[in-house]
Amino acid sequence: MATALTPRPLASFVRRAAHLLPGVPTADVDGMTYAVESFAEPGARHAFVQTVRSTLSWSGQRLDGTGRLYLLADVPVLLVAGTTDAVIPVAHSLAAHEQLPGSRLEIFDGTGHFPHSEHPQRFARVLLDFLRTTPATRGDLASLRSRLHWADRGDGTTTATLSPV
Repeated sequence: MATALTPRPLASFVRRAAHLLPGVPTADVDGMTYAVESFAEPGARHAFVQTVRSTLSWSGQRLDGTGRLYLLADVPVLLVAGTTDAVIPVAHSLAAHEQLPGSRLEIFDGTGHFPHSEHPQRFARVLLDFLRTTPATRGDLASLRSRLHWADRGDGTTTATLSPV
């Protein structure tokens, strides 16, 4: 039984089972299959377990990057979201876009977590247009440090906040 649950046979089973589910994009199935197959590598398994332990709890995702979006204030940002993404809801991308002045948001209707796989030509066009039309910025560690400082939240914890420049 243990042999039957090794990454490659498990990935094959997941691929076959997921293709039977209505509404699951093929690219999402392929992406998940690739991820499961990568667990054959002990280092990849360990990295995945560490990531899950640090970002998920029984009540769901506990990782929230919105508190650090200000660090991207001077960086060109392209957000690409799929409306049927079950991993990162499109609402999260919309919220990030609102918090990042000057960011560009591209929403792929009817697309899951892997828009670059489901619609590679469109994704390439969007990315190339972003690269062509977005002025480059030059950041340095000193300016980033000047923006970052720790603030007391009033509840016994601290958070990184934007320091006025």
